[in-house]
Amino acid sequence: MFGSATPQDRSRLSADLLCEGLGRWRGYFGCSGTRVGATYLLVIVCGIAATSLAGAQSVVAGSADVTIPLGAGNVVVRDDQVAVDNQLGVVALESIGVIAQNADVIGYGQGPGAERLLSFDTAVSLTAGVVARPGDVVSWNGASHSIVFSAAAAGLPPGVRTDAVSQSPGGLLLSFDTDVLLPGPLGVADEDLVRWNGSAFSLVFDGSAAGLDRRLDVDGAQDLGGGRFLVSFDTGGATVDALNSPLPFQDEDVLRYANGIFSLEVDGSSLDTDWGAADLDAFEVPEPEAASTWMIAVAFVALLGSMGRADARRSRRRANGVGQMTVPLTASVLALGLGLMISLGFATQATARDGVAEINQACATATGCFSGDAPGFPVTIDGSAGMSYRLTSDLVVPFVDVSAILLQTPRVRLHLAGHSIEGPVVCTGRPVTSCTPGSGTGSGIEAALDPAFPGFGIRLGGYRIWGGTIRGMGSRGVLVDSSSLSDLRIESNAGNGVEGQSLRLARCLLSGNLGQGLASSIGTSVVRDSAVHANGAGGIEIVDGLVTGNSVEDNGGAGIRLLGGSAGIVADNSVRQNAGDGIASHASPSLVFANHSASNASDGIDADESLVRSLIHRNLVEGNAGFGLRLGSKSAYRENAVTSGTGPTLYAPLGVVDLGANACNGGAVCP
Repeated sequence: MFGSATPQDRSRLSADLLCEGLGRWRGYFGCSGTRVGATYLLVIVCGIAATSLAGAQSVVAGSADVTIPLGAGNVVVRDDQVAVDNQLGVVALESIGVIAQNADVIGYGQGPGAERLLSFDTAVSLTAGVVARPGDVVSWNGASHSIVFSAAAAGLPPGVRTDAVSQSPGGLLLSFDTDVLLPGPLGVADEDLVRWNGSAFSLVFDGSAAGLDRRLDVDGAQDLGGGRFLVSFDTGGATVDALNSPLPFQDEDVLRYANGIFSLEVDGSSLDTDWGAADLDAFEVPEPEAASTWMIAVAFVALLGSMGRADARRSRRRANGVGQMTVPLTASVLALGLGLMISLGFATQATARDGVAEINQACATATGCFSGDAPGFPVTIDGSAGMSYRLTSDLVVPFVDVSAILLQTPRVRLHLAGHSIEGPVVCTGRPVTSCTPGSGTGSGIEAALDPAFPGFGIRLGGYRIWGGTIRGMGSRGVLVDSSSLSDLRIESNAGNGVEGQSLRLARCLLSGNLGQGLASSIGTSVVRDSAVHANGAGGIEIVDGLVTGNSVEDNGGAGIRLLGGSAGIVADNSVRQNAGDGIASHASPSLVFANHSASNASDGIDADESLVRSLIHRNLVEGNAGFGLRLGSKSAYRENAVTSGTGPTLYAPLGVVDLGANACNGGAVCP
């Protein structure tokens, strides 16, 4: 169907569909598809710049540092248990033997055959009289436990915990919860990985040399062989990806390290929103063949559980007013669990626990809310009170030149917990044309400039901000770099709704702001499942990245604009009645797929750049005032349905490739 994508299409952008769409022009676009089990990997390359969309594994097993409910059935999983999740809402508890509830599983991995490897934060009595101490690694064979790595015998100093374990060629892959001097001597940091061959340690991954912040601790790891690893951390942070753009992550995420490059392997909060309240402190991501065996016992349950979860998600999207183009999931796809999480999803709620500092109107105005914060706005977060914060009341800021919250340290979690940050501004018009009492310099949430990059305008980042409303500020709603925002209403601000570099946005409403809904002029960004409506200057403007599943309507400029970075995908968006182009994609290579672009004041889809390689595929374009499709000389197009408005259907200069099955004004061919 023109202009609509199945959930599989939208999520995976599968190689079967896209590379088949390119046909004999696959080489021209550098497109190749490689089958990996039941998922696909699509890689689009142009020159030295690349972006990849990798299929998530069908199963993830992990343990949290707190008790959380997981899956469509809200299975309660304690920190002494391991949950196996098929990524479609079906969760089962892994068999690891009887573990005392006062113990926390802090290391977990698949051992030889059906064995499971475990480590704990405290001494624990296990089956067959086995006592495991912090630092030890235990194997569970389905019937009994045994020690496979004795910390004392290996010379690990007392008090050091083994907080990551994996089977590794020639032994065990290990990481520790602190910097340590091992026998050899071998000094290792807590962001490093070592291999134990049964008699000696060797360093196999130097975290700081790979670009990790020394303040991070690797608290989960998996050896993929060939110098490739999966890693998770005890806190959020940021590194760089293949495009040398910031890659923010949280402590429930898993990164892949291969060929000197980090990429996001598992986004924990997309796996389940309740992960937002926890740290993934032990995990295993099995190969697809092993994964399918692992979950075969719950395959039939998957059909029911995942369908219920998908229905619930669609219901939530409708309730939030986010327009989506969806079709029912098929049982066969649900059973196989073919999900690719291209982008982020984040928690809608978090459970308060020790270490979460509270922010409210009373402390903000009268006493200061915690160490490092003086009375009055902005509430200043410098990290001295911890890295996790939560609103316990609305914040009301009376002046347009004052921000509500100022972030002076990176990698903070800020949960608005359903509350609002409100300034004095009210904006009117659709799209917005004016705001009273006028604009100022105050933002709802603002990150300080990064002192490591003086003069470059780069701000601190690595934040996760979610779950509330920001409205009426004198300038931006949110001003941060390299951060993740989710489940937010950002509206009626006198500047851009969200502004920053390399941002990830999910399930947000950006509405009625005087500037852009989202403005990101540097770095790769991801925007998904959001509503961007009635903003004065335009809807979504990023350099490159992924824009998918959004409703973008009634904005005062272009609906979606990719300014021209390394690679871009615009897929399955509804883009209507914007005052500029519906979609303008100038990233190269560029894929514009399964969008509905209608009644915009300029072109429906604009890919007219002489150096931009683009594929315009399976879009529904109708009633736009400019060209329906404005293509560049290196564009190809296929299976689009274009109906003219006041302008022509197609602009196609010499060099454009018609891959067939396009229809213009109901005709079998396009001119």
